[in-house]
Parts: sequence; C-alpha cells; structure tokens
Amino acid sequence: MKQLFNCEVVSKTFLNEDVYTLKLKRPQQMGDIRPSQFFNLHTKAMPYLKRPISISNFDEETFDFTIIIKGEGTKILSEVKAGDLVEVQGPLGNTYSIDPEHKKVLVIGGGIGVPPQAVLSEALKRDTDAHITVQLGFRNEAYLVERFDGVADVLQIASENVDYDHKGYVTDLTAKALEENDFDMVYVCGPHILIEKVAKMCMTKNVPVQLLMEERMACGIGACMVCTCKVKDDTMPEGYWNKRVCKDGPVFWGSEVLFDA
Repeated sequence: MKQLFNCEVVSKTFLNEDVYTLKLKRPQQMGDIRPSQFFNLHTKAMPYLKRPISISNFDEETFDFTIIIKGEGTKILSEVKAGDLVEVQGPLGNTYSIDPEHKKVLVIGGGIGVPPQAVLSEALKRDTDAHITVQLGFRNEAYLVERFDGVADVLQIASENVDYDHKGYVTDLTAKALEENDFDMVYVCGPHILIEKVAKMCMTKNVPVQLLMEERMACGIGACMVCTCKVKDDTMPEGYWNKRVCKDGPVFWGSEVLFDA
C-alpha cells in the first residue's frame, strides 16, 4: 500500500471553463515521480472513492494535477481553495520506457491525455537528444500548449471546433505523420478511441507504440478489477489475460493489448 499524504493546496488555476490545475505542496518523504504515474486524490467533501489523476508537473517543492471536470468527484476537487488539504496516495503505476537511442519520437495527447504528455515531453527533452514531434487534440480551446512549445521540435494542434493547425481529429495528423516519417517510438494518451486508433495505425506501419491507458478506475490500487484491459497471453485458453490498468499499467505496449477480443 502506497503512503497517504495530506498535502496543502498552493493554488488552483482554471485554464478554461472545465479544466483547472491544482498545485500541491510536495511532502519531503514522497519518493521519485516518473512520467505517466498517477495519484489518488480525495477531500473531506467527497462522498466517493479517491479520484485517480495523472501527474501534470512537478519539482522538488510542488506537484500539479491538471484536471478536466467530468463528474461530481472532479467538480468537488475543483472547489478546494489555497490552504485546504487534499489527501494524496501515490505515486502509483508504471512508467513510460524512454530509450536515449531513439532519435525520432512522436508524442500524441488528446483531451484528458494531454497533461501527462507534457511531463513525458519534458523528460524526453531532458534525457535524450531525440527529435520530438508532438500532436495534441482538443474538442475546443487548447491548453498547456506553452509547456509543449518549449520542448517540441514540431508541435501540431487539432481541435474539433476551433481553427488551429487542423480542424478535426488529432488522428488525422497522426496518419499523415506516420506516412511521411520513420519514428523510433510513438507515445499516446487520451480517450480509449484515440488510443485504439493510434495503436492500430502503428501496428500497420510496424512502429512501436506505448499506450498510457486512461481507463475509468475506481479503487486505483488493483483491488476492484473495474479497469481491466485484455493483454495477449498464449498460455491462456482464450489467448488473452485481463490486466488491471491501475496496478499493472497504466502504460502498456501497443503490441500486447487486444482491442477487438
């Protein structure tokens, strides 16, 4: 069981009507934080289980969560104020594999999957000399773009309702990029349909891809089995095994996840 911390809210900043960033004080005894990891968050006002939220930024003193209001839990979290305490459990989950030998990488984030890709992109910039292409997809206004602008060699933005580089889906940009480039690695995070489309495109092009699965979680620690996904396993009669996204992931290789089983 990961330790629980009561962390003071440093600030809360709304990026648009439905997206906000919580900045919390980081306890000194908290361990290392890696790209793609998440924390369970809870406040006294929440009559629900803890909400699992991916990390969106951190330093030695603070750590951030950029959250989209999607239900009552994330709405209640949006009502905390500077000085309030948030119960935090983590860091939880595995991490992206980053290989300094990779010279050309593609990072894709859509909607809820944009914030964790900012942490990944900054780690790629810091730990490798790879040429980094970032593609972000939004339904409406973009956010956190300044984080990517500082580290991406190529930054492309798609929105369904706003004119940026492309009006439509981010996967339109991905299909073109995969057609025109030879990437050593692709990293994707976002809604299930985005992850599935990118995984299948990469498999067709024989490009390795890591999937940060944003499945709906309940307990966040592997106890309730709500967030399972099917992973290839030739030793099983059905040819797959149900793994827990929260406990065994949230990062999986595109070559191991079964979307159509």
